[in-house]
Amino acid sequence: PYDDPQSCPPADCRFDCAIAYAGEVPSGSELTLIDVAGGSALRMTLAGDYDRAHDALDSLYSLAVELDLSLAQAPPLFHYHHDPEVVPQDDLRADLYLALA
Repeated sequence: PYDDPQSCPPADCRFDCAIAYAGEVPSGSELTLIDVAGGSALRMTLAGDYDRAHDALDSLYSLAVELDLSLAQAPPLFHYHHDPEVVPQDDLRADLYLALA
């Protein structure tokens, strides 16, 4: 996510949705290839309702400030492990990452 959906109007909220893909991107496609930079990151695992992800992200930012960590100029990364339309809410897991400088 580039914007916080808790404070940004839905029509203005921007995010990238990605999957691992090793093939060619078809010309004329709406898909674009991006590289996700590696390196150190602060990670938090969220258990349960994915709607709590941005509150959890706020906690992760607070921890980074408390630990006096320098963050990279990159948006946070959410790695959702399950499909919420298939997996019961209590069993959902996601990893939230803040890249470190």
